[in-house]
Amino acid sequence: MKQQTIDKRKILKGFLKGFLFLAIILFVLLGSLMVAIQIPSVQLKIVDKATDYLSKTLNVPVKIQGVDISWFDRVVIEGLEVKDPNGKKMVYVGESVIDFEILSLVEGRVIVQEIVLENGIVRLFRDLKGALNMNQLIASLEKLAGPKTDTLPPKPFVIPEVELKNMAFRYNDLREPTIPDFDHFHFGFDSIYAQVYNLKAIADTFQID
Repeated sequence: MKQQTIDKRKILKGFLKGFLFLAIILFVLLGSLMVAIQIPSVQLKIVDKATDYLSKTLNVPVKIQGVDISWFDRVVIEGLEVKDPNGKKMVYVGESVIDFEILSLVEGRVIVQEIVLENGIVRLFRDLKGALNMNQLIASLEKLAGPKTDTLPPKPFVIPEVELKNMAFRYNDLREPTIPDFDHFHFGFDSIYAQVYNLKAIADTFQID
């Protein structure tokens, strides 16, 4: 009886040691990953993978100059550039900061808390046939949202807060001639500063509170 008790203690002790060693290994692995992800060469590989994935998914050329990942819950993207199918610059953002909930990754999804867009410009235009240069991007986003059904409405993607700092916007309709005063076919805005709360994106439709 005494021998059985000793054996049980040894088994329990061995189990606890094994569990402790596993926990230490995971902790070291996590720490190593957090350190490695700060290395420029590692981040450069992440940039290459991200731009390739985005370009293929959105069917438009995407470039990223750099990325800084801080503690898994904050990503800073530098020099984000999106071109239209004709190779003309459609979107450029000097710095994009994305804050998200780290625990959401465990559930296989990403919950974004805040996005800050700084020093950028969005250029929209319609060609001589009336096609918008962003049509391809919109079609790709609709495809990502999944097929529309009458029974199951598409689930919105919600961002609690979006902040714009020194952004600009241009719109040109190449079918229309320019006119004096305010030309609603050719106009632009500079130095845009704004805060948007509870932005909801459903395919190509956006809603704010």
